[in-house]
Amino acid sequence: MYSIVPRSGCEAFDFDVGDDVDLRDFGGFRHAYVGDCAIEITQQPFGITVCEGQAAQLSVSAVGPPGETLSYQWRQDGLDVVGATEDTLNIPAGIQSDNGSYRCIITATCAEIEFSAAVDLVVNAPPTEFLSHPIGGTQCIGSTIFLIASAGSNPTYQWFKDGEPIEGATSPFLVISNAVTEDSGAYHAEATNTCNSATFNDAVVEIIACPALGKQ
Repeated sequence: MYSIVPRSGCEAFDFDVGDDVDLRDFGGFRHAYVGDCAIEITQQPFGITVCEGQAAQLSVSAVGPPGETLSYQWRQDGLDVVGATEDTLNIPAGIQSDNGSYRCIITATCAEIEFSAAVDLVVNAPPTEFLSHPIGGTQCIGSTIFLIASAGSNPTYQWFKDGEPIEGATSPFLVISNAVTEDSGAYHAEATNTCNSATFNDAVVEIIACPALGKQ
């Protein structure tokens, strides 16, 4: 018969009154350990947002039974992070695959287990992945001009004309309605997130007077 040996700081009980502590006592045995073997998390980890390439750190603090050694295992999206067995998880240089939900599993040698709060680690990439550059061209007076600039990593946008910011032009789309010759110029957009900014190619727009349709 297998017997259960009490660990340091814990006391075993013979719940089935069989003159020994064995696996039949397991349910009550664990329940009796709640007072002596419980783990208390004194500081939960906090979520963090970093830029790609920056260091990231998640920490948890816990106390266990007197004389007990606590073990730690960090998980990302429910899977163990290889080698992450300390109370602090250090990521020297964050990459996109580090994005996820993290929590720490804390274990005492007397079989108690505690789960930390789950927190998010967000690794932002700089907006350098251009999905679409604006395209200029020649248009007639009175036309509607559409310029599109799109980048990855959810940036904010600011449009410029001849190097000067256009008030209120802060979306991926710039629409010029009923264009006049004064709207001719070089247009570009800047995409910015918490990590960096990037500038799109210029789109040169020329607004000209066009002959009326059907006129000889």
